[in-house]
Parts: sequence; C-alpha cells; structure tokens
Amino acid sequence: GECNFDNNHWCGWIQDPALPARWDITLDKDHTVAGGGGSLELPTYIYSEGESGAIISPPLTPEYSINACLQFFYQMDGDDIGTLTISIKPKGMDAIPVWSVFGQQGSGWHMGRAELFGKTYDYFHIVLLGTLSINKIESI
Repeated sequence: GECNFDNNHWCGWIQDPALPARWDITLDKDHTVAGGGGSLELPTYIYSEGESGAIISPPLTPEYSINACLQFFYQMDGDDIGTLTISIKPKGMDAIPVWSVFGQQGSGWHMGRAELFGKTYDYFHIVLLGTLSINKIESI
C-alpha cells in the first residue's frame, strides 16, 4: 500500500498512546517538487529531551513481510535532533528494530528503506518511533 498523508489522512496509522510525544501531519511540506502533500512531524519544541512518540501501522498480514520493504522519505535537520527508528511488532512480541538513523542529516529529504523480508508472523505492525535528543525548535 501507499500513504502520503495528504489532506490530514493518517491511512489507518495511529499514535502510540503509551508514549508522551505526538506526531503531527504538516501539510504543504513533503519531498515532492511541487509540494502539496503532507508529511509527519514530531515537533521537538513542545517535548522534553529523551521523550518519544510513535505511530503504528494498521495490522499487516504475513504476505507483506516476504520480500517487502517500507520505503519512505525523512528529513532530520538541526543539532542534536534525535533518532528515527523503524521497527516491526509481531503479534504478542516486542518491537524488532529494522532501520534507524540518528542526529543531523541535513536540510534535504532522504529516502529510507526498511527491509521486512524474511519475517513470517501471524500479523504484525510497523512502528515509526521518534526519540528526541534535546529540546530545540527543529523537527524530525
């Protein structure tokens, strides 16, 4: 499937209620040349150092985990920006990190690719976790 977060549409993804920080959809700010799309943002200026926020995908069935990947664009700009981690969370198990990036990555958009292949579970969720490093006015 595909989700571009246009028109404030979460595509079935939900905020993790157990974590204090909340992701926002920022309209007219994405990786496309013409803009007009939506992007997720974890606004660091309203949370404290070390706090995390996560969004969780709808349940995915095993066929999504065989020779599959999650491809996405990210921007991490600012000193001590924090960490972005992509994990899979199989039913009844802890989240398993499959991709991570830390710190300043520059002002441009970068393509990320988290491999999901080789994992066979009854069903699972993808978890996008942002952990803040310092209380600054920048965004993940």
